[in-house]
Amino acid sequence: MRNTITKSKPKNRKLISEDIKKVFQQKTKENAVKEAKAFCKKWYIQEEKAIRSFRHNLEDCFTYFQFPEHLWRKIRTTNILEREFREVRRRRCRIKVFDNTFNHVQSINNYANSIFNNLN
Repeated sequence: MRNTITKSKPKNRKLISEDIKKVFQQKTKENAVKEAKAFCKKWYIQEEKAIRSFRHNLEDCFTYFQFPEHLWRKIRTTNILEREFREVRRRRCRIKVFDNTFNHVQSINNYANSIFNNLN
């Protein structure tokens, strides 16, 4: 959703975000696909770049439908990963600025790999 919204024109972002939310609020995959097609049809002329972004790997975005509905909210969010990416970036920047968090570039690679392996 965020990728699509950021690739849209600023004047359309609010309307696009309202419409795109409807896609992911559907109760079945079939309804979500129908809503996605309607969304693409509505916005393609004005926001071709955003719609291309939206359609890229869209099928993967519907994976959560394979799980029980009470888990959907946790599956759809990327907050856990985003937090870890931010932490890795923050610590990587320290090696450049302060040079006291990690002694070697391999150290930060090991740290990042251990975080992501743990999450997997």
